[in-house]
Amino acid sequence: MLSDAEKVNVIDLLNTIPPEDLLDIARTTTSGIISAENQQEAVRIIVQHAEDVRSLLARKKITKTILFKYLHNKRVPFAAAIDKATLIDATIAFWQMGGNVIQNSVPAPTIESNNHYPITQPVPNLCEELAYKFCEWFYTKLNEPVVMLGGEKVVDNDFWCDATAMINLKSGSESLQHSAQGSGEVVELLAALQQQHNLYFSPNLSLDGLRAKSEPHGLVVILVCGTLHQGQGQCIGVFEQKFGLIKDPYASDNWKIKTLDINLLSKSDVTAPPVLPPEMLAIEQ
Repeated sequence: MLSDAEKVNVIDLLNTIPPEDLLDIARTTTSGIISAENQQEAVRIIVQHAEDVRSLLARKKITKTILFKYLHNKRVPFAAAIDKATLIDATIAFWQMGGNVIQNSVPAPTIESNNHYPITQPVPNLCEELAYKFCEWFYTKLNEPVVMLGGEKVVDNDFWCDATAMINLKSGSESLQHSAQGSGEVVELLAALQQQHNLYFSPNLSLDGLRAKSEPHGLVVILVCGTLHQGQGQCIGVFEQKFGLIKDPYASDNWKIKTLDINLLSKSDVTAPPVLPPEMLAIEQ
């Protein structure tokens, strides 16, 4: 049976599952003896009769996608392309560390096998709150070709039609630069980067890794850094990225990307989350 602490965390997860699937989980948990009539009753049946956390998470209706999105929303670091068993391990490890990072400010555990890093510091103002939400949205879409969960990818409409992009890649003494003009070319450049290198971007959304500033003429500049991963989550380097956003006057609270600059640096000895250098942090002044 579940402990009181486990019940709290399980309920938190169950609340992210579609009602019809919850009813099915409740029925199978009791071997078909009890059928729930609504979502609330289903949750009560599940937490009362579940044998243990691992067997519950292994149920078919608690899919890899559900676990992936749950951990992502809790800001728990984990490898991009992993199986359900590894996601179950990450979820249990997260709960054993206290769970609910966002609500209780408990540091998220680092899953050492893939070298992603925890994010625990809040952003302090509205401009940086926009930056935080934007980066969560953007990197979820940017990483979709790697995680392949059926979510949305980066598309032309995410950019202004005259958007520009500059990507710098550095590995040892070698350096390459790619540029694009126009929303279509920018999207094609990002897609080519993903296809060629299979990159997963893990941004550092703490105060040390994220900065934002609103310019007088409506441009919002965002700076963010993070780690680069490949394939199953191996850390292969770090990145620094600069966005220029302008609000779309014809869409409610919708911002589009005007400029995009990315610096990618190959590194094999990343042991801590990267932080923005002092000269970049000066953006907030």
